[in-house]
Amino acid sequence: MPKVRVHELAKELNLASADILFQANELGIEVKTASSGLTEDEVELLKLQFDTENNKKEAEEITEPEKISSSNNKKEAMEVALKNNPEAQALNSDWTFKI
Repeated sequence: MPKVRVHELAKELNLASADILFQANELGIEVKTASSGLTEDEVELLKLQFDTENNKKEAEEITEPEKISSSNNKKEAMEVALKNNPEAQALNSDWTFKI
């Protein structure tokens, strides 16, 4: 069975070789450089590890509220706040300008 090089796996997963090396060492896989070889079992273990990490990151991104930074987003946020809050609607109707 041919071994897969760390740098080949990194390219396949769109990661830096250093990330693969670090994670492999954390899992007890002895690799030193990007040209080190990995067995099929080690490759599968690393793929599962990175897949699990990516799923956690995606779940966190979904649960985090959207952040508002630009003026267009602030305007949209105000419109949503006005739509969802009757008190804000009442205050807005008293203003001399509309958003």
